[in-house]
Amino acid sequence: MKLLLPFLFLFYLPVLAQIPSYVPVNGLLSYYPFNGNGNDLSPFNNHLTNNGATPTADRFGNANAAYDFDGISSFLTRTNPSYTFNSTSTFTVSFWYKRVNTASLGIPIMHATTASGNFIWIFQLASLNMQFGTNKQGSAWIWAQSTTTTDVWTHIVMVYNAGQMTLYKDNVAVATGTFNHTAVSSTTLPLLIGKGVGGSHFYGQIDDIGIWNRALSQCEINDLYTSSTTLTGLSAGPDQYACNGSQITLSATGATTYIWTPNIVNGSTFSPTISQNYTVTGFDANGCSSWDQVAVIAQNVNLNAGQDLFLCPGDSAQLNATGYPGIQWSGGISNNVPFLPNQTQIYIASASNANGCTDSDTVSVIVNSLPQINAGPDQSICFGEEVILYGTGGIFMFWSNNIADSIPFVPQISGSYVLTGASNEGCIGTDTVYVSVNDASSNNITASALDSYSLNGQTYTSSGTYTQILTNAAGCDSLLTLNLTLDFTGLSDFNNKDFSVYPNPANESVFIEFEPANIGSLLVIYDALGRILLEKTLHQEKTSIDLQELNSGTYTIRIGSKSKRLEVLR
Repeated sequence: MKLLLPFLFLFYLPVLAQIPSYVPVNGLLSYYPFNGNGNDLSPFNNHLTNNGATPTADRFGNANAAYDFDGISSFLTRTNPSYTFNSTSTFTVSFWYKRVNTASLGIPIMHATTASGNFIWIFQLASLNMQFGTNKQGSAWIWAQSTTTTDVWTHIVMVYNAGQMTLYKDNVAVATGTFNHTAVSSTTLPLLIGKGVGGSHFYGQIDDIGIWNRALSQCEINDLYTSSTTLTGLSAGPDQYACNGSQITLSATGATTYIWTPNIVNGSTFSPTISQNYTVTGFDANGCSSWDQVAVIAQNVNLNAGQDLFLCPGDSAQLNATGYPGIQWSGGISNNVPFLPNQTQIYIASASNANGCTDSDTVSVIVNSLPQINAGPDQSICFGEEVILYGTGGIFMFWSNNIADSIPFVPQISGSYVLTGASNEGCIGTDTVYVSVNDASSNNITASALDSYSLNGQTYTSSGTYTQILTNAAGCDSLLTLNLTLDFTGLSDFNNKDFSVYPNPANESVFIEFEPANIGSLLVIYDALGRILLEKTLHQEKTSIDLQELNSGTYTIRIGSKSKRLEVLR
C-alpha cells in the first residue's frame, strides 16, 4: 500500500489542478466550469443534477464549455449542498451569463426554499434591470439593482458580508444594499441554476459559477473578470515526503501573507500523519491573491525484522524482514537466504527509498549451547554379568539398542552405547559409553608324565581328570580341565640295563648309552608338564644331549617303553 501512495496523490492533484489559476481556492465551496458536465471541482463535490440544460460554447468559443437554458423547463440543481448561509454569513457568488432576450423574467441562480423565515438569496433578471436580492422567505426582498444586458457575456459577482450586499457587473461595483430582517432562520437549502424556487426559468447561457465562504477582494474580482492572475510568482515549494512521522516545513514564497489548507502556519514545522495536498493562498498588500499546491506524502517504512530465533549449534537460520523492498542486513546476511550462525548475535535490517525514507529493526539470533550429556565411564565386565547404564545432563534422554536408563541388563558382546538427550531449549547432545564383555572360556589340557605332574603351582601324583578355576587379566574366572596320565617308575626302572644316563644330576650336558638293539629307536625328553622338549633318532650306541637351554628341574627321558629321570641343576 505504501508504494501506491504517490499514485494516489497523482490522482488527487488534478482535481484542483483543473481549476484555473485565476480562480481563488481559499474559501472555495463550489466551482462549476461546466466543461461538459455539472461537476464541482472543489474538494466538497457539490455536483449538480442536470434537468434538460444542454452544453454549448463558452465566452471564449470553446465547445461544450458552458450550459444553455431554454427558458421553459431546463435547469441544474444541488438539493443538499455542503454549505449553509445565514444573515450573518459572508459569501461571494461569481458567474458569467449571456441573456437571449428580455421578454420574460429569468432567474440564473438562486439559493432558496419555500419555507418561511429562512435566509435566501437570488440573482434575477427583469426586462430592464438585473438585481442581487436577499430575503427572509415570506418577507420583502432587499435589492442591489443595475441595468441588464442582452446577447453579451456578462460577469456578475455578488458579495454578501454580514448584511452588506454589493453587486459587481463586469468588474465594476454597480449597486449595494443592506439586509435588515431579524429573527431569520437558516438551514441547508437547494442551489438552483437556470430557474427560481417558484419557476422563472432563465433563457440563455451560464458558465463558470464559483461560490466562496468569504468576501473576495476587488483585485480577486478583477482576476475573475480578466481571467488572469495579478499576483504572480507564488510558490508552495516542492512536494515533500514525511518519513515515519518526521517533521517537515512548508514555506510558500511570492506574497505578503499566506493561508494554508489544511490549516498550518507558513514556515512552521509539523509532523504530518496522513498523505494529502496542502494548498496555499497568498495575498499581497492590495488584496490580490494566487494559489499553489504541494503534495505531502506521509510514508512509513514499517520494517519488521521478524521474531527472534532460537537455534542449536549447527542449525541453519533464515532472516526474513518485511515491510519494504530493498532490505539490507548487517553481517553480510541476505533476506531469504539461509546461513549458519556460530554464536548469539543481533542482526540489523534496514531499508531506504529514493525519497529518503529509512527504517530499521533488529532481531536476535540466539545460539543455545548443547546439553552436557554424560553417559558415564566405560565399563568392563565378565560374560554373563549385569550392567547398569545411567546418564545425566539432559531431559528426554534415551539409550541406543533399546536400553533403559538405570535398568540392569546382560550384554552378550562388547560394544558402544549412545545416550541422547535434550536441553531445555530443545538442543540435542550425545555421549557414548563402551562396555567390554570379557570371555570366561573353558580350556582342556591332556598330558602324560612320569610319577607326577605340576600345573599352575599344583602337583598331581595320580592319573585322572582335574579342574582349576583361574582368574584372567580382565578379572574373569576361567575353567581349566586337565586330563592326566601318569606312568610310575620304580628303582629298577632307573637302574635298568637298556640304557644309562650320566652324569645325573647333570648341568651342561648328559651322555646316554644303550644296547645295540635300540639303534634306530626314538629318544624323547619330556618336561614336568608332559610337554615334548626333544625328539631324536638314535644312530649309535652312545649319544650326548646339550642341556644349556633347559631350566633346573626334573625331566623324563624315554627310549621305546623305557624311561629314566634326569635332574638338571643350575
